[in-house]
Amino acid sequence: GMHGCAMAFQTQLPILRPAFQSAARFCSAGGSRLFSSGPIRTPARVTTVRCNSEGPPEDPDRVSVTGVAYEGPAGAPVVTLFTKAECTLCDKVKAVLEEVKETHPHALHQQDITDPNNRQWWDRYKYDIPVLHVG
Repeated sequence: GMHGCAMAFQTQLPILRPAFQSAARFCSAGGSRLFSSGPIRTPARVTTVRCNSEGPPEDPDRVSVTGVAYEGPAGAPVVTLFTKAECTLCDKVKAVLEEVKETHPHALHQQDITDPNNRQWWDRYKYDIPVLHVG
């Protein structure tokens, strides 16, 4: 189904959970449905969004934000942030992760869902970003 700010937690990585809960607070402030290690909170107001099979809108000035934001120490988990340019909630989540990277070591990689080769992520997450995968 469609959900906002989907947070993917791996049970073997409990050390990162506080960071994602902090990030999740930003998401919940926007009234989005939230997946975290706790129960699902459903917003009081539900907006119906029609799905379509179109890709992202064509933008000749589009700048891809795919890449490595920063690397972590050897063996640290890799957090992948599904994002796009000018995503303010994504920027807030990224700021929280950067704040905790010393106490909760991890690498942060970004996938721009508007990249032509990321069509599957656009179809899956276009209404949900920021989305984090851990692993």
